[in-house]
Amino acid sequence: NTEFSFIDLDFCPEIILQQHNISSNNNNELIQLPVETPNRKILFTFCPLKYHNHIINLITKHFNQHPYIPAANMQYYSPDQIHEGAVKEMYMYCKNNDLKWAWSYLWVEWYDSSKWPNWARSAKNEISVLKTTMIMESHWRLIKHNYIYKFNKPRVDLL
Repeated sequence: NTEFSFIDLDFCPEIILQQHNISSNNNNELIQLPVETPNRKILFTFCPLKYHNHIINLITKHFNQHPYIPAANMQYYSPDQIHEGAVKEMYMYCKNNDLKWAWSYLWVEWYDSSKWPNWARSAKNEISVLKTTMIMESHWRLIKHNYIYKFNKPRVDLL
């Protein structure tokens, strides 16, 4: 990859192509993939269940990063730095856990430079008011339902 030098191009799934003899001349005929039945299990797992939550948390973190919002270390990063950091973090997690299929999917559909602007907040100069409004509404709902109802008529010593 010329854009991100840390990506190893050999870290990709090994796709085994099998030749299928199709007797029909119809080019639109679909080849049926194996289906799991009670007596036959498919041994392929795209991403083991134990990695799902961490990957979702990383995607959520990467979605919410923005140049106007400081990172945990109180540093501000440019959109390109955020994109590179997000790609590196996800790539290293997938590589360290040998998640070749997950990385391939995440790169092609989410983290590639052509797909990144479709979902990442950092790709735009402004912060979406819809997401910000949702955060504020959620915050006030939490305060209202968890705290304020307890203090509807507070005692004098609490004031």
